[in-house]
Amino acid sequence: MKLINLFFKDLNFNDINRIKKNLTSKLSQNFFLILIQIFFPPAMIAVYGLENFGIWLFIISLPSVVSILNFNINSAAQVEMSILYNKYKYNELSIIFTNSVFLIIIFSIFVSLSAFFVIKLHFFNFDLLSQFDEKEKQILFILIFSSLILNILNGIFKSGINFKGNISSDTYFEIFFDLTGKILIITAGYLSNNLIISILILFLTNLLKIIFYFVFFINTQSKKLFNIKKISFFEIKRLFKLSVPYYLESISLFLKENYQIIIIGIFFNASLVGMVGTLKTMFFFLPLRIWSMLQQVLNYEITKLVASKQIIKIKKLFNKIFKLLITFILFFLLNIHLFGELFYNIWTNFLYKPDYLFIFYLSLETSIIILASSLKILGKSINEFFKVSLFTISIYFFNLLILINFFKNDYQILTLFILNLLMSIFILIFNFINFKLLLKKISNN
Repeated sequence: MKLINLFFKDLNFNDINRIKKNLTSKLSQNFFLILIQIFFPPAMIAVYGLENFGIWLFIISLPSVVSILNFNINSAAQVEMSILYNKYKYNELSIIFTNSVFLIIIFSIFVSLSAFFVIKLHFFNFDLLSQFDEKEKQILFILIFSSLILNILNGIFKSGINFKGNISSDTYFEIFFDLTGKILIITAGYLSNNLIISILILFLTNLLKIIFYFVFFINTQSKKLFNIKKISFFEIKRLFKLSVPYYLESISLFLKENYQIIIIGIFFNASLVGMVGTLKTMFFFLPLRIWSMLQQVLNYEITKLVASKQIIKIKKLFNKIFKLLITFILFFLLNIHLFGELFYNIWTNFLYKPDYLFIFYLSLETSIIILASSLKILGKSINEFFKVSLFTISIYFFNLLILINFFKNDYQILTLFILNLLMSIFILIFNFINFKLLLKKISNN
């Protein structure tokens, strides 16, 4: 805790206490998530088998096909609510929340209808799912898409809980439901080895989670924020506009991760899907998750500093962030070089044995993406990162088209890692330029 006091010594006592509380909750969450990432894939492989694990990864990636229609209103609304809260503009805060609830419900209905037509039109008749008959496929798709809808709607309660900057309660709730769901899925695998039951558990966990969040939300003062009389076409239009960069960011993630898994499933086999999924889990998502702890805690703090026009403190804070970031990246790359391949093979019980180049290119990409995402914190904290999101989605869409073309011409899976690395370099350069321009803009205001 003394290190936190030193790192944030320019902030006041209440801010430092909030950071400590939020960071402690994030450390707890990531401790459990890291345990899950370490033990869940090997356990899934042990109880469901190598082939079924690849199919599992493929199935949980499918909702991304329709989730691109969700406009991610929640993220923009929460940032805007935090800005208004720190400016003591409570009436405007209520207006933002009310209109965000209305928009989230509208988009949930839209995504639900789209999922219904996708299922009815038998859009997912892939060879990878040949072990299921038509009725089983429909059950799978209904459960996995329903889980998506529940998560979208839950954004209403999460924004109402988190906008004041105290994210610890939300974090502990997520720990509980994520850990419980994973344990139940593994237990069901030991008992039945049935993937449909595992997807049913995923759905039930999300259902119980939204009920819990709803109960917690109505027992807070935030429930008073909603007033149906404050629904306004002007505010809906403004929120819609603010949500565009978050929407583009979500689509970028789907193109980069979910769609790539689907493409691998189409052109290769379930075993290769599992290998790429586990490689990304250990060498991409795990380090990204560790670093994102600090980013998630700092989002609100930077929002508050910008709202109160404390520019000098913002610059000092970012200087410390980048010094810490460089140290983290060097430590990560050194450990990957020395132990990465060995740890991965032990973790997966030597089932995949990937080429070292896969790990090398992926770890370099991860380091660059972490740096690029850190340059984006300032823009995200004040809802000004449209250009960054537009550039990123353009890069990833272009990357996906190239991959499809290469795989059609029998290129090997190594192509995926090389292209992802190259695209991440372009994103880093653009984010750096945008960061410098935005910092200058804020300093001049």
